[in-house]
Amino acid sequence: MIDKHIEKFYDDVLCKDIKILTEILATISNSYRLLVGAAEEFNRISLVHRHDAEEAIDRADDLGEIIDDVDRELKKLMKLYLQELSCKIEYQGLYNNKASVIISSKPAAAEFIEELEDNE
Repeated sequence: MIDKHIEKFYDDVLCKDIKILTEILATISNSYRLLVGAAEEFNRISLVHRHDAEEAIDRADDLGEIIDDVDRELKKLMKLYLQELSCKIEYQGLYNNKASVIISSKPAAAEFIEELEDNE
């Protein structure tokens, strides 16, 4: 019973972390797109100093690195989640196979018990 609670807690925490990182990634990806667009506009405007345009490109580049970091962490968590899911599916399959063997062997077990009782 305790194992089920720990398993559910672990799944909930893992899923929450994945959801949070996904939301963060979506938000900063949209911001990145806006920063890239702003940097492009700076490059088109002739009155903007070159230094300002370079700073806009650097800001977009910095946010791009953050996006890469979030993406790497999200991939790690997704890989871990998929491994856990695979283990659960395998465990469930083994459990179902064991249950079907026990159900199909009940008559043989009943015969074995009867033989033991007869021998006593």
